Amino acid sequence: MQWLNEPAVWREHAGALVVTADAGTDFWRITGYGYIRDNGHLYGEQIGGDFDLSVRVRGSYAAQYDQAGAMVRVDDRRWLSKSP
Repeated sequence: MQWLNEPAVWREHAGALVVTADAGTDFWRITGYGYIRDNGHLYGEQIGGDFDLSVRVRGSYAAQYDQAGAMVRVDDRRWLSKSP
């Protein structure tokens, strides 16, 4: 596994990845406001062929738009994500 946009604060603990997101980070393509963001934190690996994805996400969400989830990414223009 490797980082795309590694956060300043993270650790693996008891089989879980614990991340504190850096301020101002996000993944968005073209929004209604016209901006694009590709500086969110992604911890993943390249996989070829078919695969199944299962993930459990828990978080301490405190502010509007705080979120976490799973992402399948081809490149900076082609990706999909799912938040719980």
